[in-house]
Amino acid sequence: MKKTALISLCIIGVLIVMISTASAAEAKLGVVNYNYVLSKSKAGQEADVEIKELIKEKQEAAQELAEKVQNLKKELAAVQDDDAKKTKQQELVKAVQDYQKTVAAANSEVRSKTLELRKKILQEIQAIISQIGKEGNYVMIVDTSVVPFYQTAIDLTGEVLKKYDASK
Repeated sequence: MKKTALISLCIIGVLIVMISTASAAEAKLGVVNYNYVLSKSKAGQEADVEIKELIKEKQEAAQELAEKVQNLKKELAAVQDDDAKKTKQQELVKAVQDYQKTVAAANSEVRSKTLELRKKILQEIQAIISQIGKEGNYVMIVDTSVVPFYQTAIDLTGEVLKKYDASK
């Protein structure tokens, strides 16, 4: 729904600009593939490595707890005494809860870190796009994801990527 509203807003914006401009040929429009710049830029790739390292760290911690759960299951199967079995079951329930909490916290931390890094990089990319827009006298530069069709001649993705990497 947000995407549809954004597309409609962009289309309306383009129409207003074209109508208000003396000639449509004078209106300079551009598009940028934000996701491409994000994934191919040096900063984006460094962020990706950082996230992968965090995921690996969290997976290792979760794996230790998963192994503890498996060991407790084996121990529980081997216990004959009812009191000891009840104690092992309680240990197992606690271990499963610890595992689930750890996984949920890890997922939340990874998601949060990903959003934090992505937001920072996108703000920096936006600054580069604004600079290119001002220097090139562009009326509008939009993300390719909100434009159903555009000619490749107005695609500024390569230029944005080059300038962004040069700024780092």
